[in-house]
Amino acid sequence: MITLNRLAEILDAYGADPDCWPLEDRVAALELLAQSAEARALAHRAGNLDALLDTAPLTPAPPSVADPLAARIVAQIPTAEILTLRRSAKVNWGWPNWAALAAAAVAGLVVGWSGLNIGAGYAAGSDLLDPLAPTAALEDILW
Repeated sequence: MITLNRLAEILDAYGADPDCWPLEDRVAALELLAQSAEARALAHRAGNLDALLDTAPLTPAPPSVADPLAARIVAQIPTAEILTLRRSAKVNWGWPNWAALAAAAVAGLVVGWSGLNIGAGYAAGSDLLDPLAPTAALEDILW
């Protein structure tokens, strides 16, 4: 069940035509309309507004009206804040980033050249020989 406030929000946003309402609210809104006279009054006012909007001409405003309105809207935009945000969004490639990259490179070289055997490889926990693990038996076979 939806409330009258939610029905008023739906009518304000989507108009009086139930086919335009969100599916998740449509059935509950129609039930509320069937039960409440106040809900029907809200829908009637929304229908009157829809009819009024349907009679409005769809021609664009003449430049003598549109240009001053556009100028007022542009004058209210806080351009200084927008430019500040754009400038602060720059990527800083300072020394901490280069230091972290160098440390990762050194760590990779140390692990690669040290021959650290971190695990038994693919044959861990089995009786199979791991061809990558240096063992005496495998060295005897190869040499």
